[in-house]
Amino acid sequence: MKRAETSRSQSPQYVAAGQGFAGRAVAPPAPLGPGYATRLGVVACPRGGGFDATIQLWRIPDCTIVATLEGHRGAVRALAFSPNGSYLASGGEDQAIRLWRSSDYQPHAMLREPENRVRSLTFSPDGGMLASGSHDQNVRLWSLADGQCHSLFQGHINQLRCMALSPDGQTLAVGVAETIYLLDPQSGALRHSLRGHQEWIQALAFSPDGTLLASGSDDETIRLWHLPAGTPQAILRGHHGWVQAVAFSPEGQQLFSSSADWSVRCWDVASGACLQTITSHRHHVWTLAVSPDGRWLASGGADGEIQLWDRGAGRVASVLAGQHGAIWSLAFSPDATQLVSSGQDGVIQLWDVQQGKCRSQLSGHAQRVVAIALSPDGATLISGSDDRTVRLWDLTSGTCRHTMHGHSRAVVAVAFSRDGSEASSGSEDGSVRVWAVATGHNLRSMPMPRPYDGLKLQGVRGLTAAERQGLVALGAEVG
Repeated sequence: MKRAETSRSQSPQYVAAGQGFAGRAVAPPAPLGPGYATRLGVVACPRGGGFDATIQLWRIPDCTIVATLEGHRGAVRALAFSPNGSYLASGGEDQAIRLWRSSDYQPHAMLREPENRVRSLTFSPDGGMLASGSHDQNVRLWSLADGQCHSLFQGHINQLRCMALSPDGQTLAVGVAETIYLLDPQSGALRHSLRGHQEWIQALAFSPDGTLLASGSDDETIRLWHLPAGTPQAILRGHHGWVQAVAFSPEGQQLFSSSADWSVRCWDVASGACLQTITSHRHHVWTLAVSPDGRWLASGGADGEIQLWDRGAGRVASVLAGQHGAIWSLAFSPDATQLVSSGQDGVIQLWDVQQGKCRSQLSGHAQRVVAIALSPDGATLISGSDDRTVRLWDLTSGTCRHTMHGHSRAVVAVAFSRDGSEASSGSEDGSVRVWAVATGHNLRSMPMPRPYDGLKLQGVRGLTAAERQGLVALGAEVG
């Protein structure tokens, strides 16, 4: 998952790296990772991989710290040196772009993003313009001469990150940026919009009785919403990184969550108290699943391991290894005898839970498989991938029955209807598509609502062309 951008100058002898992106520090002169920029013999990298919003510059030959730049009020996500090396640009969670002079490492100027966190930066070849990529999926072009935003290029403003179907099949919850939309799965009609998270929502799960919805976000919190109206019920705090997955226990009394802080947590739903913190993974924990009988908890992440926990014994029963690269999705069969995993290598693996061994593999996707789900009878698997396709697999024969095309970006969420006759897929292109399982035909497509749909702004003065364009892109009518 992309969190920061790398940029190198034409003379890569210095490197700058911002504090605050997830992961551990990479000590120079190891290969440079996300968030680094290079120039004239100095490398800057995260001080311990922390979140203290500082930038450190290191001299490459002897790994000596040259300077520590302070000024940002949030994690630094992007860095770039100007072509001639005179300036370093930095941006991040505080919605500000800062320019630093390379001659004395002092602040030069600050450009303010309009309420959007900065994710990437790059200079024009002549150094006169700076392009910034933001949390709102737009690119802004700034003039360094006057510090103004002169152009805005629209991106995907409704990037879908996750979805979940209620146990009764009557409500589809979709996470788009910081908003949860509750939709009618048949018509796509909007029932409620749930707002409260401050960062992208990465995970959704309904309680077994359908009365609660849990959401996990990049703001490091989990929120519980009471249905059907979506009334806020509780905020669970404790993670120190993006919350990537949430899942209820079968009886609905406990909630499990996994995070970029390398941990899995177990919460008491009634009180909101954290009952247990599991820290056995060695990297981000991207996904988890609870078996239908409640006995097993499976977790997987960037360390490439699938850890299978026996909940009754409170210990790891086995570690399943064999997937190459990060584990992105997990799902148990209805009878809890089989666990399905997918990952960075684009391969889907079927595991025998009791023996801890891989029974078979499903290959066909060209890129990583981000989402999988099993049909209610356990006979069919649906998978979604970065290759923009959705596949339906027959688990008895191990063959792909249908490959569905239609999404224009990565498919990040999949689900079956209650009776298994339909399957849904959600994509970063901002749409949900519903497919007939028997034929693989696309039955309907549901575009996501925009934040300002129906908002009419008349007589507003002082808007720049870029600001006006941005409001229109978000659904507003600007007179």
